[in-house]
Amino acid sequence: MSCTNNVNAGQATVNIIGKGKYTRNATTTFQIYKANLYADFQTSEVAVGDAFGIEFNVAPACDYDYEVHEVRRMTVREEVTDEYTTVDEQGRLIAKKSGIISVYVNLQEAANYEETRLFVEAAIICDDSDPLAGFWADSSLSTDAPTMQCANTTNEYRTSGMLGIFNVMQPFWNYDSEEAKKQLSERTLTITAGETVRVCKVCAYKDGELYDYVYVATQPYDEQENDLDMDLYASARHQAEKQLWTDDMTNYQKLSVLAGYINQTTHYPGYGCTKKETNPTFWNDFSVDGKDLYYNLFDVATLNRVMDLQGGITTCVAADVLYMAATEDLHLKALYDQESGTVADGEGVWLASGSASSNPTVFTHVSLIYKDADEQRHFIDAQGLLADDSCEEHGCLEKVLH
Repeated sequence: MSCTNNVNAGQATVNIIGKGKYTRNATTTFQIYKANLYADFQTSEVAVGDAFGIEFNVAPACDYDYEVHEVRRMTVREEVTDEYTTVDEQGRLIAKKSGIISVYVNLQEAANYEETRLFVEAAIICDDSDPLAGFWADSSLSTDAPTMQCANTTNEYRTSGMLGIFNVMQPFWNYDSEEAKKQLSERTLTITAGETVRVCKVCAYKDGELYDYVYVATQPYDEQENDLDMDLYASARHQAEKQLWTDDMTNYQKLSVLAGYINQTTHYPGYGCTKKETNPTFWNDFSVDGKDLYYNLFDVATLNRVMDLQGGITTCVAADVLYMAATEDLHLKALYDQESGTVADGEGVWLASGSASSNPTVFTHVSLIYKDADEQRHFIDAQGLLADDSCEEHGCLEKVLH
């Protein structure tokens, strides 16, 4: 038996010559496919200046380069290849800035390789002088108070908050054993903060030197999932209502003027309105030490309703503010019955979305519907100004009621 064209990808030929009593010859072919490669890290936790040990199932005999994307809040963001990494003379990927990244390898087409974009995995880069990744969230946790209680800060290294449980540990590359890792992860740290404190910076020191830190947002719910910001939310509404409403206004006028206030004082989240280069004033108001913290609080619905009344950023879900003002402050009836899909008679309100809202072409849009005593229905919307501009251009800060 002999083969031809059987080294590279393509169609190979096998020639079979009979032996002994087998006197005839035969020829057949088989297909050699281009190599299917994958890559993985030897370790996905490195220090600045170290090389990522990337292993392939087959050493690629083709040119390739690396593509690096930043990971924030467990989401892959924009490409940051040159910002976070460099490539040395051996073609290895070298870490140069602390952070959490996703790494891809782009393989160029060659005789035996398809053009391929391989996802390696997410990687963590640590740095003693610019620490970041020693705290790592591993699950969510509720607390039973709006403030966190302080524990022994010298030997307890875990803190709980809205963002989950954060393990404080030595830089990942310094672990001597799995037992050392376990001992550190079992230690806990609780922090006492004032009721108006929303974000705490937790620092970890080793031999008197800072080696890691993390920002932790306070938990907005108790163990029964009761919102701890309701009093603050009510206070913000009453403050606005006191200055916007007059005794001669109808309920419809009161809700409309409140909606108008939200529309005039809040940004609608266009692409750039939270970016530092577009709106430095707003960005600075919601950052600590140059870290953007706004999105860490974005999912705290009640606290965001307070921000809707104080010149923050909102979407059409701010109609919920109008609903609360109507039902809690004007004592109007909630008319919609979800089980039957019916609306009760008389004056009252309900929230409508999608095809039932004022913008039926957008299935996510939310409106408040106010029905007066004469059974007339009125849409009222609150969603801020759609614009990628600064607070100065928007004028939101000057319009806020204090």
